[in-house]
Amino acid sequence: MSDVEATEEHDSIPGIAAPVASYDLHGHVAAWRQLVEAHRSGRLHHAWLLQGPRGIGKATAAFAFARRLLTVTDDADDEGPASDPDNPVVRQIAGGSHPNLVHITRPA
Repeated sequence: MSDVEATEEHDSIPGIAAPVASYDLHGHVAAWRQLVEAHRSGRLHHAWLLQGPRGIGKATAAFAFARRLLTVTDDADDEGPASDPDNPVVRQIAGGSHPNLVHITRPA
């Protein structure tokens, strides 16, 4: 986990880290590979719709991909997102202060 505190949001789940501060992505291998391949191909669509029941990791996947887009290197691991909490970009995203990422949500 991160030592960066995330603000409570309308869809916070008690006992589970907020998606912006969660660095583990479980059970979304096929979706992750599809996103990574789209990015690598240079044909990343301007919008992706992530849908499913509450709590399955939609927002976690979105933040993981945002971290990857904003920290990716040519030798990046395709199996998972950038998750180094000491990386300054990752810390900015977790703190809600990265200038290239806007997270819009309803208030708690």
